[in-house]
Amino acid sequence: MVILGTLHPYVDGRTIAGATAIFVLPSAGNYAITITIPEHRRTERVIEWNLHTNPLCDPGTPTNVRISNNIVGCTLIGVGSGTTLTVEPIATGF
Repeated sequence: MVILGTLHPYVDGRTIAGATAIFVLPSAGNYAITITIPEHRRTERVIEWNLHTNPLCDPGTPTNVRISNNIVGCTLIGVGSGTTLTVEPIATGF
C-alpha cells in the first residue's frame, strides 16, 4: 500500500513496497495467505514478513513463499487459535 524506497530510480525503477492484509483465524493450525502489492507490476523478492496478532499469541512461521506477478503468498505454520492476524510483506519489485 506504500512505496518505502526506490532502488536505482534512473536505471530500472525498482522499488521497495509493502501491503497490509488482515485475517481472522478461528482455530489454531496452518494457514495459506496471499496478499497483492499494488505498487508493483512484478514482485521479485519478499524481504521480510511483519506479523502482528490480537490477542498476543504465536503468529506462526512463514514457509513456502511464492510470488506470482504482484501477488505474494506463504503458508503460516503453527498459528495460535482465535486470533486476528495482520500481515505486512515488505518486497522489492518494479
